Amino acid sequence: MGARTGQISALTYLLTRAHTLQANLAQALAGNGAAILINPLADTRTHLSANRPDLAAHIDTITHNADRLRQAGRDDC
Repeated sequence: MGARTGQISALTYLLTRAHTLQANLAQALAGNGAAILINPLADTRTHLSANRPDLAAHIDTITHNADRLRQAGRDDC
């Protein structure tokens, strides 16, 4: 997850409104633990669809898997 997350946080062509989202993602990337990356990644997804569908698809996969794991955790309770 880290390499692609780094790619997203380094993109320079995103619209100005996405810069705050990128900053949030970079901050999460510097943090400790993959779980804190899920929401900042999901927040950047709509800004990637047009120019980087590969990264948008990767985010879709990550968020889908995270949702599946959350649901499995709830079902185990």
